[in-house]
Amino acid sequence: ELRRKIDRSKPLGGLTLEEAREWNRMVEWRKRAALEEKSFLLGLLGSAYRELSAALGLQTQHQGIDYSAPHFIHADMTLAEFRQAQASKGENFASLMLKSMLSSLVEKPGAYQPNEFGMMVDLLAGNKAGLKNELMRIFAHAPNDLEDTVILEGRNSKCMEVFDQWRGKGVRRIGIFYGAAHLPGLHGALLERGYRLRDVQWLPAWSTMEKAGQD
Repeated sequence: ELRRKIDRSKPLGGLTLEEAREWNRMVEWRKRAALEEKSFLLGLLGSAYRELSAALGLQTQHQGIDYSAPHFIHADMTLAEFRQAQASKGENFASLMLKSMLSSLVEKPGAYQPNEFGMMVDLLAGNKAGLKNELMRIFAHAPNDLEDTVILEGRNSKCMEVFDQWRGKGVRRIGIFYGAAHLPGLHGALLERGYRLRDVQWLPAWSTMEKAGQD
């Protein structure tokens, strides 16, 4: 609303003094949030994340989603909150990686065995469709090693904390955009609040039908 009122040809951009102060607070908050978000993303994933998305011909969510839309509300931990929660829980990324690695060493009956050689060939050949197909199989069979962790359960709690704030304001339609691993916990939290599942709709995220003849 303030952005629409701004007229750079007028003093204070055409805003009242109170509006101008509010606008400056919003601009500074956006700058801090952007820095925290960038630091969080790079600290967690680094260049490997960007290189993998390029190899698959995909966009990262930060490239493809406009988070500046006025109806988007930040419902995740800040980097400071995340680090504090991990410290209080005695958790860090090294321990999570070790837990995941040890879990992967345990033989699981009927577990899917990735075609590592095929993936390397597809990567070297630039076969994006082949890489996507194999990664979809891996993700479909991947175990969830993040139960009772800050990166999953802690962030779910933060999300529902923000959800409760907005539902308390009488907002009737709320969309929660979180990764798939978060969905069972968020679903349970909604059931605890008296909601019920009405229907499920699946939308394609990756499609390789055109190139590989399968999905």
